[in-house]
Amino acid sequence: WERVDVPGTYSQLLAEIIGTSVDQRHDQTEVLDEKAAGQDGQEPDRCIHFKGLRFLVVPVVLTLIHLLAQYVRLCREWGSSGPQIVWCAAQLLRHFNQQTQRLVLGGQAVHSQTLKKINATHLALCCQCCSLLEALVSGMTEQLLRILEEGCPSARDVILEPVGDLSKVVCEFSGHRMEIFDKLTAILRERYEYHAKRWLGSAHPEVDADAATLRKLGDAHSDVSLYPHAALEGLVKDIVAMYTVLSKSLSLDGVQKIFGKAFAEIAGKFEQRLAGGLAVDYPPYEGMEFRSLGDRLAMDIAFLQEQLGRLTLIAVPLQHLLSDLIYHIRARLPMEDPLRQLHPLTLEALQNS
Repeated sequence: WERVDVPGTYSQLLAEIIGTSVDQRHDQTEVLDEKAAGQDGQEPDRCIHFKGLRFLVVPVVLTLIHLLAQYVRLCREWGSSGPQIVWCAAQLLRHFNQQTQRLVLGGQAVHSQTLKKINATHLALCCQCCSLLEALVSGMTEQLLRILEEGCPSARDVILEPVGDLSKVVCEFSGHRMEIFDKLTAILRERYEYHAKRWLGSAHPEVDADAATLRKLGDAHSDVSLYPHAALEGLVKDIVAMYTVLSKSLSLDGVQKIFGKAFAEIAGKFEQRLAGGLAVDYPPYEGMEFRSLGDRLAMDIAFLQEQLGRLTLIAVPLQHLLSDLIYHIRARLPMEDPLRQLHPLTLEALQNS
């Protein structure tokens, strides 16, 4: 289950499946973008270009595209057998979707020793394949309906049943894709929970700078350390690793949906942990600016912003997460406890930075 380069001839196969002639492709950019339209017979590409989007694929998907093109040809040439041909195409696609679901999401690829383990890259590739087939089969369904109506004009009821089954297959691919999104979201949440046990379960390192130095955190281009908890380095590493995988494989919308949902769940877990109470010892915590538990957690949030702010595709979900974390710190850590409270001047300095 590895990415494969795509021969240039596949743009013609895609056009055939959805009913766009080779000559028309140059004028119908909403179906195949300019790069794909000029791709025939040239060097292989890293991905398939379809409806203005890029899709990474695995070898079996290229084989499936060949078969779908053949089904469309058969349907056009054997008009009277069209409904049966469409039914066979639907069964092939359903079988592919179910097998892929068992192999990747179900882990059968590991049990059968096809893969040593299933990681985020495999899940992202599977998601790309589902997205491509969801879009492709939707276009193919419209094309086959036109062919069947021309070949069997008096048997509309017979035509609609197999075509309707193809539409159900599109929904099944969509459902599979959403399950993969949920799995990738769960991986992010689980990595947070792993690091949060240490982050929220053990003390911060002591701050060896005086108050005057720490107040410079609010200065532009300040090089004063935030003294983050050591557990956050691992969390940052895992988030960056997932971002790297997904940004190379999925659409912008897909990346943002996965991180948006994961970050919302992380914020909820963070609030639950704060509500349950955190141990506070002196030292390292003190009842003064930049040294209380609330201040140190806020400095941790600033560290996350500093480290993850360069991940531009998830800028909006990240800002929502950081805002939620600060909100929960302010709401859950009592102002009357000097070792726990978040000092307004600390928060102001961090926000200015």
